[in-house]
Amino acid sequence: MNDIQIIVDWMDSLIQVLVDYPKDVFVKALPTSEGFTLSVIVNPVDTEKLIGREGSNAEALQQLLVEVGMVKNLKLSLDIEGQQAPQENAVR
Repeated sequence: MNDIQIIVDWMDSLIQVLVDYPKDVFVKALPTSEGFTLSVIVNPVDTEKLIGREGSNAEALQQLLVEVGMVKNLKLSLDIEGQQAPQENAVR
């Protein structure tokens, strides 16, 4: 098993612990010009829970990927399907 598959399996297992519907978690590695993006799909009910308050969970998962990438000499990023980019002028 290669490094990227091990990382995908690890991220899949980690995310399954965080959501209510672990069987609906799907993680795949998409090659980019600089490395890999881990695309994460979860049950729509779990999307907000996975992202966390103000993106805290998503940021933590991204930081874990950055650290693993540094050890493995890979550039890794996270894309949670259904996650919207923050809007600068959003009304609160």
